[in-house]
Amino acid sequence: MTFSALLAQVKQRALEAQSHQDLPFEQLVEALQPERSLSHNPLFQVMFNHQTEGRGPRGEQQLPGLDVEALEWGSQSAQFDLSLDTQESPDGIWASLTYATDLFEAATVQRMAEHWQRVLRAVVGRAGTRIAQLGMLVDDEQRSLLQDWNRSTAAFEDVAGVHGLFQAQARQRPDAVALCLDDRSISYAELNRQANRLAHHLIGQGVGPEVLVGWRSSVRSTWWSACWRCSRPVVPMCRWTRNTRANACCICSKTAACAWCLTHAHVAMPLPEGMATVDLADARLALCPESDPRVAVAAQNLAYVIYTSGSTGKPKGVAINHGALTEFSSIAAGYSRLTADDRVLQFATLNFDGFVEQLYPALTHGATVVLRGPELWDSARLYDEIIAQGITLADLPTAYWHLFLLDCLAAGPRAYGALRQVHIGGEAMPLDGPQQWLKAGLGHVRLLNTYGPTEATVVSSVLDCTAGTELMGASASPIGRSLPGRALYVLDRDVNLAPLGAVGELYIGSRCGLARGYLNRAVLTAERFVPDPFGEAGERLYRTGDLARYRADGVIEYVGRVDHQVKIRGFRIELGEIETLLLAQEGVREALVLAAENQLVAYLVCERHDVEALKSILREQLPDYMVPAHLIFLERMPLNPNGKLDRQALPKPDASQAQQVWVAPVTQLEQQVAAVWADSSRG
Repeated sequence: MTFSALLAQVKQRALEAQSHQDLPFEQLVEALQPERSLSHNPLFQVMFNHQTEGRGPRGEQQLPGLDVEALEWGSQSAQFDLSLDTQESPDGIWASLTYATDLFEAATVQRMAEHWQRVLRAVVGRAGTRIAQLGMLVDDEQRSLLQDWNRSTAAFEDVAGVHGLFQAQARQRPDAVALCLDDRSISYAELNRQANRLAHHLIGQGVGPEVLVGWRSSVRSTWWSACWRCSRPVVPMCRWTRNTRANACCICSKTAACAWCLTHAHVAMPLPEGMATVDLADARLALCPESDPRVAVAAQNLAYVIYTSGSTGKPKGVAINHGALTEFSSIAAGYSRLTADDRVLQFATLNFDGFVEQLYPALTHGATVVLRGPELWDSARLYDEIIAQGITLADLPTAYWHLFLLDCLAAGPRAYGALRQVHIGGEAMPLDGPQQWLKAGLGHVRLLNTYGPTEATVVSSVLDCTAGTELMGASASPIGRSLPGRALYVLDRDVNLAPLGAVGELYIGSRCGLARGYLNRAVLTAERFVPDPFGEAGERLYRTGDLARYRADGVIEYVGRVDHQVKIRGFRIELGEIETLLLAQEGVREALVLAAENQLVAYLVCERHDVEALKSILREQLPDYMVPAHLIFLERMPLNPNGKLDRQALPKPDASQAQQVWVAPVTQLEQQVAAVWADSSRG
């Protein structure tokens, strides 16, 4: 729509409204029956009021038989959330904005005024321009969003690749410990020899670039290095994935068109008919050469494919190049302040992209990787391992970290060994998390909140929230600032930069950090990877599907998911808005709101179950249709083997009860994981 068309539409609606101006306001409210609240006007919260002055020949206002003089009125109260008053006179148009200070900061309203003036200037002589094409941002704001806070150019390039960097570490520090599991360990030199033997074996079988190798081993190792040395990309097919789809791993291997699969003979898992396998325990591998293979691996060659679940339920394979992986390994080592003396916990399973952050930066910089093993540790076991293994750096899913934090608070002051840094990510961080971190006596341990989708190679932004200052006054979970080599843009529906403070969809740009796309899913790739309007020809942006906003200090706040908007009884509802309100209540540690059978269900982890008080607060601040019909109180949120929230394990609401208490047995998750591993490890 053009500006002139919009103006004509507004004029027509205003004229139509004038024909009903005698209708009493009270009668209108009674007829419409809007949701009532003492906090705001029932029909509208933003008002525009335009007046035209009548002036005499000397400029004074005139009324028949009266001399009128304007007086300044120093009212300090706002009748509405925001009001724009304009007054037209022979000297020009005068405007003022009146706002509720409880809702807006002065700097925000000042930016609104500048945006409004920018639009007015843009439409002068160009009223036929489409609204989406009218510039609104002022120069300083646009420069910050495009240049000062974002750098999409390559942050790090190394032709050796991560496998070459690992080989360099094996030459420089051959006796240093590369991997350890419980009381077992392996040096860089021995790990390199094992990987070389497998690489030579695969080369002898005709392995070449761009042909995928499946990997379904139940043992965590670096066989990935062997595949990459013969330029063979890896597809993890790990049994750790909790998946309701039958034969999910078989589905992934079919869509990936893997010709070979690395496995252990005792691991039972369906594979497509005719797929060749290599048993990693085959004695013949020991007879292969141990020298480094002479095979060139280009930055554009495929490194790995990780399958992620989507909203459609159909797994999609995210294809990552060697260049993107190598760049990220360097970036991660930078924000982790990684050194060769570090002992890094590999918490994630191999089919979750967290293992990329936990494994590759460490092994390309000479550090030791501490493997978690098959079982998912509880908080007590994690603490014991931190002390016993001398872990210095741990990367944990946010939900799992929150459980660990609660146990740390309950335990009181205690030592944490050599632990110096913890990363969290995968889900929104609780706003009170950093304060609780300090309260638990962990102020000496650096806490990083990381954000990034698999499609942009693991992590795209980081927030150091150890001191908690970045979260002061935040109304949504801050995810920090963009990393080197990444550009994070908040865009509106017309792919224009959203103003500071405005919510839009988050897009990620990077010259070499984005995935190729989705394996064998060209249509989906075209939908999610779009041309970059701010970059050079051929560059792309990835649409995350996340809602976010930029703060004035350059920190991005995560607001929710685009697809978390649901429709209940005809009303569109943003689930994240309800979750934010619940988390703001005293005693509520975790909150999740879902839509089920045309009703809202809230899952809560609380210190106490004061149902009536909680519902009263919700009714005061939300319309009735946004108040959950069911409140289900949990002792803890169920987690999957990767430590992330397991939504499928949540209890279903009981139609006969408006509130329920569901307590998960302490060992339930451990029993689930143990059962999976018992099945996969027989023999």
